[in-house]
Amino acid sequence: MAAVLQVFRGRMSFIRGRIARYSSNRTILKNRAPAAGIAALFLAVAVPLSVAAQRSPVSIEARAGLAFPSGALSSGQRDLAADLGFAVGMTALIEMGPELSLYGGWSRHGFGCPANFGCDVDGDFTSHGYEVGVEYILPHQTVMAPWLRAGATLHRFRYRAGTFETETDPAAGFEIGGGVHIPLRDRLTLVPSLRFARYVASLNLNTFQSAGEPFTVTRILAEVGARFGF
Repeated sequence: MAAVLQVFRGRMSFIRGRIARYSSNRTILKNRAPAAGIAALFLAVAVPLSVAAQRSPVSIEARAGLAFPSGALSSGQRDLAADLGFAVGMTALIEMGPELSLYGGWSRHGFGCPANFGCDVDGDFTSHGYEVGVEYILPHQTVMAPWLRAGATLHRFRYRAGTFETETDPAAGFEIGGGVHIPLRDRLTLVPSLRFARYVASLNLNTFQSAGEPFTVTRILAEVGARFGF
């Protein structure tokens, strides 16, 4: 009988030990649960923020291309007519959302005016100044993203021939255009574009005085740019 009781006590002691170990493990897991939840919440918030922090909404674009005179600038007033020119520009953009960006920049569009085009001597026309506006990315299914752009311009018009040079005051105008973003590398994008720009300069091409009859300056710009995102 004593042997049976001894075996029974041994079994009960083993069972109590297992119960105590199970309760201890549950307490440890229960104490760790809040910490695990906080860690998971931190990762859920920190990972997107760290990814966003690596990509700035600001980008810059440098571009160059051809400037095609149009309207009065190509047909000529006072029998003057500009020939094909060259365009350069710099633009900074700030993303306001996935599809919309604000932009501002500077550009210069130069045109030659050879003597056989009506100039008394070989000369050139230049339109230069600033532009601001919005760029909207159209819906797309590929990595190439088409976009449209519309904005306001503030340009001066300059005529130079030999030692003579005259320039107008800044005149407000507008520009519209479109193009496509072609990703090349992580933060580098190729940006071909086509734009139309127009403003009215107060230059009288009969007297070459900066104050005179309005002269409409219109041009079509075919450019290729490189955009770098920070």
